Amino acid sequence: MRTPFRKSRGLAALALIPGMVLLSGCWTLSIHPLYLESDLVVDPGLEGIWGDPESPEGETWQFVRETETSYRLVIREANDLLVDPRKHGVFEARLVRLGDRLFLDLFPETPETVNEYFESHVIPAHSFSRLVLEGHVLRLAPLSPEWLKENLRSGAIELAHETQDDEIVLTASTEELRAFALEHASNAFEEEEVLSRLQ
Repeated sequence: MRTPFRKSRGLAALALIPGMVLLSGCWTLSIHPLYLESDLVVDPGLEGIWGDPESPEGETWQFVRETETSYRLVIREANDLLVDPRKHGVFEARLVRLGDRLFLDLFPETPETVNEYFESHVIPAHSFSRLVLEGHVLRLAPLSPEWLKENLRSGAIELAHETQDDEIVLTASTEELRAFALEHASNAFEEEEVLSRLQ
């Protein structure tokens, strides 16, 4: 099994830690969220620490319920118990139900200690994954940048976006994103990454 979402480190490298980004070649980013407030759900089964049970010292994803409709997600490096914003991704995570599908919307949490001039030049962005939660198994499939590029260029789909350095940033409205995710839930997302509950 691959380490869960190893791509997240590429995100952090381009980010105002823990994840405010201008562009990233690893995730498809969006200016607007995937959800309306009425789309948000919670599942107690999501809370906990997830990773690879065959490599418990590896990267972990920890979901903690934060509000009535959101979680705090901390993506930790190996063997780190404390949250270090220089290395770890810290996100607002929301579980979104569209039709009979679940999605995960991530948005970076701004660290307390950051240069205000740098922060003012960085645009926070959302990223989406299709999500399936089955007991102690969590399956996540991020929106595929390669699929989007190919289908936008060919005209097979229309979705408002900007392109810079061959990277796509979605500018479509939340309503457009919701319709897109529902229509293309089966083919616009990458191969699932499988995480198991560690705690």
